[in-house]
Amino acid sequence: FRRVDHLLHNFLTYHNRPLIIAGVQYLLPMYRKVNTYPQLLAGDVTGSQEYADLRTIHEKAWPIVKNSWRKGAKL
Repeated sequence: FRRVDHLLHNFLTYHNRPLIIAGVQYLLPMYRKVNTYPQLLAGDVTGSQEYADLRTIHEKAWPIVKNSWRKGAKL
């Protein structure tokens, strides 16, 4: 997870975008512990996304983004 965090942090810092993580529920807290990217949003897309298409993942993630906007997060 540290390696993933390092790569994501470098990429997303350049693009200045929010981050929503998706995956099986027991792994998500492990990533959150090592995350260094300041724009990791509070919500997660839980469950295996192995066979999900991008549209489906987007539909699950979009409410998390909208909720962050409502709470005044800088996106």
